[in-house]
Amino acid sequence: MKSFLLFFIVMSNATFSFSQNISAKEIDIDKLIQDLLPPQDQEINYDEVYDALYQYFLTPLDLNKADREDLEALYLLKPSEINAFLEYTIKNGPLVSIFELQAIQGWEINTIRDLLPFVVVENNVHGKKIVERILHSPNHFILFRTDFIPQVRKGYKPTKSGNKVYQGSPFHYLMRYRNSVNKDFSFGLTMEKDAGEPIKWQPKRKEYLMDYLSMHAFMFNQGKWKAIGIGDYKLQFGQGLVLGGGFYIGKSAETILAIKKNNKGIVPYTSVMETDFLRGICFTYSILKNTEITGFYSNNRRDANIQFDSLKMRSFVRSFNTSGMHRTQSEINSKRNVTEQTSGGNVSFYSTNKKMHSGISYVHTSFSKPIQETNRIYNHFDIEGQLNSVASIDYSLVLQNFTTFGEAALSSRKGKALLLGGMASLSAKIDFSFLYRNYNIYFNSLYCNAFSEGSGTTNENGSYWGIRIKPTSKWTMSAYYDHFIFPWLKYQKDSPTEGFGYLGRCQYQPSKKVLLYFQFRNEESGKNQSNNTSPIDFTVPSHKNNYLLNMDYNMDNVSLRSRVQWSSYRQTTNTTHGFIVTQDLNFDFHRFRINTRYALFDTDDYDNRQYSYEKDVLYSVAFPAYYGKGSRTYLIFQFKLGKKTDLWFRYATTQYYNKKTIGSGSDEISGSRVSELKFQVLVRL
Repeated sequence: MKSFLLFFIVMSNATFSFSQNISAKEIDIDKLIQDLLPPQDQEINYDEVYDALYQYFLTPLDLNKADREDLEALYLLKPSEINAFLEYTIKNGPLVSIFELQAIQGWEINTIRDLLPFVVVENNVHGKKIVERILHSPNHFILFRTDFIPQVRKGYKPTKSGNKVYQGSPFHYLMRYRNSVNKDFSFGLTMEKDAGEPIKWQPKRKEYLMDYLSMHAFMFNQGKWKAIGIGDYKLQFGQGLVLGGGFYIGKSAETILAIKKNNKGIVPYTSVMETDFLRGICFTYSILKNTEITGFYSNNRRDANIQFDSLKMRSFVRSFNTSGMHRTQSEINSKRNVTEQTSGGNVSFYSTNKKMHSGISYVHTSFSKPIQETNRIYNHFDIEGQLNSVASIDYSLVLQNFTTFGEAALSSRKGKALLLGGMASLSAKIDFSFLYRNYNIYFNSLYCNAFSEGSGTTNENGSYWGIRIKPTSKWTMSAYYDHFIFPWLKYQKDSPTEGFGYLGRCQYQPSKKVLLYFQFRNEESGKNQSNNTSPIDFTVPSHKNNYLLNMDYNMDNVSLRSRVQWSSYRQTTNTTHGFIVTQDLNFDFHRFRINTRYALFDTDDYDNRQYSYEKDVLYSVAFPAYYGKGSRTYLIFQFKLGKKTDLWFRYATTQYYNKKTIGSGSDEISGSRVSELKFQVLVRL
């Protein structure tokens, strides 16, 4: 019967055709990133998010080995669709072909198209012995990248004494080795030197040419050992109040699925971000059929500015350096000054069908020197001393088309945090989500990454509501509203404040070739008044409106993306504006690809800076801030040099119409133009 059904699906594929071979074609991951990532208000490094998404593309998830959490982690399927898939496989057995997805009740054509690049049916790599799987991995490569700014920054010029502020060359270097298969194994080595950092060979200080070195070796699903490894990693359990490693989306145009974190457990760390990761050993072991225990120990050194207390006759940490930069003498002096030891674990309980989950997490951190940050009122309740502990309980429960989840945590010094949320498919065309959080001012968790409006999960409470309506297969409307309160002071908020934000998006996709959408976002919150001349700062209501109009048009070998973004910022009676217009033109001729953009921007001030996603070389993502008045152009050329080698060249330049110098301090450039040259080669092994 099942064979007959599959034959009927394939034969009826004339009206809707797709092929498993799509996984061999590079997809438009840019659209997926822009849909999932939060609206930009600050410069955030999304390399880790991009890497996680691309790993699914390079080593797709085998649907016949996927469980509920694997499917949730894709952020492409709503709970009702996941339920339908699992019920189908329980009733009919493993999938025979990718075409069989069309037989699942409630799955739409667009959903399947979005899913295809990230999944396969029957991954043959897993059928071989471990040595063969490692040697013949489809995601086995080595990558080299270099880039630099040809205009000379002030920090590279000799001072009056003949010395330079930046100790190294203006070139940025990256080398990355990776060999991995999803849910099977992962081996990696990353080496990086940022622009301005010197190249050194000092084994006693663990400095080997490049400034940053990261490596890991992990095995997954080896009998009862669900994961075991050594090196750099992150941990993701519950809703991120204690262990929030891995990427998390939060508030974005994906108003339903993005608010919930998934129990990914141990995640190998491959990013070039030099902070907020663990370094040591870890494991996950299945002690019972539905019970898993995770343990870890990390010993890592952190960059910190150290001062000496002459009264107590001891050194202490005044502040941590989280930039990862070691260009100047002061930055070099702060390098790896403090040892951080972190240990803990998690116990997770699952129901047989994995519709119910609960967990307990605990993390203890000790520093080799006490923390005593610069005394400011807003950071009065931050971590002090040498120790910090945090523990939590979490749960998730699926009841037909409704999913509820939450986590409650306690930290040292009476810290408390609570997060509760839910998602529901009210009908085939309407989805709803909600989330409540309450983080008191004493709560401090070093490896948290939970839903929040501010930076960090402390000093905040609020409620979020999201909705998505899909009246037809061509139209999608989504929106969220979020209300938040900061009971204590925050940076640039010298009094307790509250505010709200909302987003709306209307999308029309008449065919695979055309996509149109309009998006608006509003946020109102208290903030210190700009240009205040009185001796005391005070907060006033600040209003920010953002608008976006986008059109994508895809032909066989050519695609276009036209976009207009504009904003307004109002504080008291003063209103300023900003806008950017971008035109992307992309060519795909199989052996080589060309990506281009031309952009015009004009912003009255930094509060109206415009963030716009830019294409980049593989394993790199860019969301630069456009502000001032000028134009920007970039060109990316990718060429396939045989079956195993790919080359990229990227040139970008920004011309300012109202500046004679660019940047400030040691980064200052004389002139009105700044450019970037980037070259990358990837060799598959």
